[in-house]
Amino acid sequence: ELRSRVVSVHTVRKGSKIGYGGDFVAPREMRLGTVPVGLTHGLGMIPESVTETLRACAKAFLRRIAAKSGRESLLPRARIGDKSAALVGRISMDQCCVDLTDLPEADVETEVVLPVRRTAVPASVPRVYLGDSEPEPNAR
Repeated sequence: ELRSRVVSVHTVRKGSKIGYGGDFVAPREMRLGTVPVGLTHGLGMIPESVTETLRACAKAFLRRIAAKSGRESLLPRARIGDKSAALVGRISMDQCCVDLTDLPEADVETEVVLPVRRTAVPASVPRVYLGDSEPEPNAR
């Protein structure tokens, strides 16, 4: 998992287009948080071998349809406290948006746990290992 914090919070109107290309259309007035984590940090990166499978292709297609219609049920999710929140809009190189509409307690500086694959996170991102999970000194 990759942990970060919300750096800004803003409200968008129903029908607003979120992210590059306006792929996600807000189905209602929404409260969005910006998190300074994106593709360069491994968020949204899927190994090429996974995208070749039919299941992964179908899932990616359904996510695009969900984004265009404003449906959040198929979108990737972040964890905020013990709740989850949808990542909305296209993930950019260095940031993403998370839906905070149903999380009034979330604000700037709130911790967000994002789903990433460890192999996709670059070495420049600091790591914290818990328990026996620390790799050998020369291993990546």
